[in-house]
Amino acid sequence: MKRRFLGLTLSGGAARGFVHIGVLKGFEDEKIKIYVIGGTSMGGIISALYATNPSWEYVYEKALQAKEEGLFKKLGFDIFSNEEKNIFQRLHDAVKEKIVLAKAFLNDGILPLEEVKESLEKFLDVKRFEDLKIPVYVSALELTRGEYVYFNKGSLVDALIATSAIPGYLPPLKKNGKIYVDGGAFSNIPVIFMKKIFNPKIIIASCLDRELDIKENLKGGYEFTIRIGHIMKNKNENEEIKCADIVIEHDIKDISWADFHKIDDFVNRGYEGFLRNKKSIKHKIRVKRFFFFLP
Repeated sequence: MKRRFLGLTLSGGAARGFVHIGVLKGFEDEKIKIYVIGGTSMGGIISALYATNPSWEYVYEKALQAKEEGLFKKLGFDIFSNEEKNIFQRLHDAVKEKIVLAKAFLNDGILPLEEVKESLEKFLDVKRFEDLKIPVYVSALELTRGEYVYFNKGSLVDALIATSAIPGYLPPLKKNGKIYVDGGAFSNIPVIFMKKIFNPKIIIASCLDRELDIKENLKGGYEFTIRIGHIMKNKNENEEIKCADIVIEHDIKDISWADFHKIDDFVNRGYEGFLRNKKSIKHKIRVKRFFFFLP
């Protein structure tokens, strides 16, 4: 297989993943070609959309379409949003949120798998990896064997269900005796798969700020368990990042992961993140391109 020149890996982050659309805009503005792309969770969805039609505007329009058609509300994310609401709406959402979280602990997901699958099939213009215009992969965590895995062929719908299946919230993909959930549960930035599958000359990672917050006053086994999971995931991500040539980090903790109505804010932040790294990216490309074409 001919070695490709540049690969872009996108992290998960729910609505915060929209920052990657701004990064894609930056690449297009500078006429930098992306040869392969991949990611996890929202990063995986955006990767698949970009591979369908390599244009940041296409991905942006798809995000707006999902918002206008109420896809995110249909999936129930709106109750976690920081969108301005009156006291009665906030009270209603507070009660509903507790019910949703209780369901999440007792069920595979709070939404039926068929409902999620139907929504994705209507949303996607391409249904199989083989029909995409550039190579793409998405990561997931397989629970029965405890394996960190990727999808890059076959059903795109199944792969996106797997990579975005937030445990207990969105239903997992159950297939051939295996159970797949959001790859972000293990690592939110799957750079190792980019190197393993395609090994491009340059790997650029676009990800959310990976700094592990200091948590004080942790109480009880549940909070301890969640904290341990965050620590292990952060360690995995730090190992993955070592495989990247350039890392574009986005500090957007001031905007909620559930603020799907703030698409433009996220896109602008992502574009700013690209501009902060533009000089380094272009320099790396110049150097690598010279050596890439040497015999």
